Amino acid sequence: MNIDKKTRNRLFCFCKLISSNFATKTCYNDKRKIFIKGVSDINMNNVAGIIFSNLHDRSIPELTAKRTMGAIPFGGGYRMVDFPLSAMANAGIKNVSVVAHHNYESLVEHIGSGADWGIPTDKGGVKIISPYMTAYAKNNGESYNSRLESLKSICNVVERIKEKYIVMSDCDCVFFADISKMLEFHVESRADITVCTTKKLVSDSDGRITEIDQSPSFAFDLNVNLWIFNRDYLVGCIKNAISRGYADFSSDIIGKRLADIRCFEYRFEDEFFRVKSLADYFRINMRLLTDAALRDNLAKNIKSRNSRYSPIRLGKLAKVSDSLLSDGCHIDGTVENCIVFEGVTVGKGAVVKNSILLSGVNISEGAHLDFVIADRNADVREGNILAGCKMLPYFIGRDKII
Repeated sequence: MNIDKKTRNRLFCFCKLISSNFATKTCYNDKRKIFIKGVSDINMNNVAGIIFSNLHDRSIPELTAKRTMGAIPFGGGYRMVDFPLSAMANAGIKNVSVVAHHNYESLVEHIGSGADWGIPTDKGGVKIISPYMTAYAKNNGESYNSRLESLKSICNVVERIKEKYIVMSDCDCVFFADISKMLEFHVESRADITVCTTKKLVSDSDGRITEIDQSPSFAFDLNVNLWIFNRDYLVGCIKNAISRGYADFSSDIIGKRLADIRCFEYRFEDEFFRVKSLADYFRINMRLLTDAALRDNLAKNIKSRNSRYSPIRLGKLAKVSDSLLSDGCHIDGTVENCIVFEGVTVGKGAVVKNSILLSGVNISEGAHLDFVIADRNADVREGNILAGCKMLPYFIGRDKII
């Protein structure tokens, strides 16, 4: 086994944090409710969450053929759904609904009851909203394709939510949001809607939005896809959309009513990354190898399912450098500048460089990989040489044998 000092400091197994950042906030009890000091007397038991797991599947079809966007693995031991789910759990939200409509098996397996995120089941817990065909899709017989179609199809679910505020998020971003601060802003602004943005929109001096950009830049560059709604207002919007046949969330729900509603922007100052393609997925994951601050944020702020694997096994001839390895890996070959997920095997004489190997991948003896993304349980047989490039990594599909 040959591991340099630099790599030894980088090798780590992802520890899933059970404790919540919410627990560190100062609280007091007035015998009726528990309030968070400094958050405008917001009772966090009065906040619910909705996460959309499928809305961006088309952005990265290679990895969503057999899973939702929310179930895409990230960073060696996480899934994309962990980012919004952890943000909600860290803020103390105890009632979260995850909306899915197909390929949701791995999502259900990953989330389970939500206990690994510290969300108590007796207060609501994490629920997967079962997928079904909807009458509100653009074409008959289709599942929903947009946020508004999704909300219309689960209108009854939203109506049954008792909490006063609803936080909504997608699963296409790597971000570390403090929802409690955003919620404080929402309440203090007396807003109907608060939109989390990365750049200043057209708004007045108080941050009230006066104009919505209808170009793709709003969806992909300005909007973090994190929203806060007053529950009663959201229910009214959904019913109005059903009765009028509205289809677009930004233009129909927000844009047409800006003069009559209190819609505010909340500036997200921290760094965030949006996964819009396989190249984005590769680039953002590989950044973890060189960005210590990003790794620290991931370990401190993002919870995930606890590992079910045994510790890492490194053979006598193993050579590992500048890589992140997860539990259950068995390495007998050479691994350089790679992210290796749980249960991966790299055989003797195999060389893997600049690659991402998802759970259960097997690289047989003598195989050589460079700039490769291997999906779950892919099997590369002896002697194969596979190479892509930084902007176009070679992709091996799930359960494929090469």
